[in-house]
Amino acid sequence: MEAHLKNLQQYHSDDDFDVWEDINYQWLQISEVMANPNWADGEKEWIELFNNGTENINLQGVNLKINGSSKWTFTGTDILANDFLVLENFSFSLKNSGENILEIFSYTGALIDDFIYSDPILEGITFSK
Repeated sequence: MEAHLKNLQQYHSDDDFDVWEDINYQWLQISEVMANPNWADGEKEWIELFNNGTENINLQGVNLKINGSSKWTFTGTDILANDFLVLENFSFSLKNSGENILEIFSYTGALIDDFIYSDPILEGITFSK
């Protein structure tokens, strides 16, 4: 799915200077999800993000929502160009039944990407795009 958001300018201030930078989210996607590992619920679950672009993406303020509920907000993490970032050891569990919608939003609240997985959610099997 093509990202819903192309470019944003983010303002941040440094002690020495003020900076406006372009953030290109079009290459950021939720690429794979392990919702039902071969362990107890909530253990060893993970969500993988992929930057399919040629430049690093600053994830400051990017928010992950699951079924409409905010679960994770990034604080200063970069995802390198053409690289993956795995979210794990989080304080919430992914659902193992029904339809589940994962969404990532920019720091302004614009939808970047979504990922839907649903039954059957077999143990030890990942969902990927």
